[in-house]
Amino acid sequence: MKLNLKIIGGLVAVLAVLFLSSCSPSPAAAPTAAPAEPILKTTLGDFRIVSARLADEVHDSQAPDGQKFLLIGLVRPDLQKLIPGEFSLEAFQTMMVEASEAIYIQGDDGSQTFYSHMGGWVEEDFVIGFTVPVNQTYTLHWPGNDPLPLTVTE
Repeated sequence: MKLNLKIIGGLVAVLAVLFLSSCSPSPAAAPTAAPAEPILKTTLGDFRIVSARLADEVHDSQAPDGQKFLLIGLVRPDLQKLIPGEFSLEAFQTMMVEASEAIYIQGDDGSQTFYSHMGGWVEEDFVIGFTVPVNQTYTLHWPGNDPLPLTVTE
């Protein structure tokens, strides 16, 4: 049963990657973080969060009523972008599936939205995505890290 869930999770991850890889966020919605942003430690290595933005629509899919897509941009700790072919999306997705029950976004209303296998490149940016209720603040919870408050732009 657990193997079947991993296979299903893998298929969902592949579909989510295809879904996100052809998204076109608005050009003004990609702020960058200062180098002082905390490092996100993972079993695959360290990353820096350089953006967090909300979107109503991703690749012609509308967020459900009362929710938005939260896209979190990741880069290397030295602020170098993750490049397709050099960075293993498959290894990243495997890590995310294995930890998906512990990776979540907490809203200021106390809601918890767990990772739903959305991740990949949007234009030139590597992002992970969550479908979240509309809140004023969001905090990323990731095993091995302190809670990371996100500075979200819309």
